[in-house]
Amino acid sequence: EYKSFDKIVSRLPEVVKHFFLKQWHETISEENVNKAVELVMNHLGLKTLPQPILGSGKFPPVLKIRGLLHRDGTKGKLPPSDDSPVQEEKVINNENEEGEGD
Repeated sequence: EYKSFDKIVSRLPEVVKHFFLKQWHETISEENVNKAVELVMNHLGLKTLPQPILGSGKFPPVLKIRGLLHRDGTKGKLPPSDDSPVQEEKVINNENEEGEGD
């Protein structure tokens, strides 16, 4: 029924490694891969992972987590309401006294 989900779960250690590499451009340690896999397995109530479902692609299935696109919190926020305190933005000039830039 959920073919892509089944593929992801069956290849979870590979999927986790690839996810962190793509998301943060960092290679995750085996210890952290194992911890992430353990957390997912506990959440799903699995004692063991199913046999890997291998596709024709070079890479494991892509794990997408909703909400990570705007994880920095700057997009999608409402402007401050009239009764909230507003801080003035200060502009810093990087020029020295003679008007020359750094």
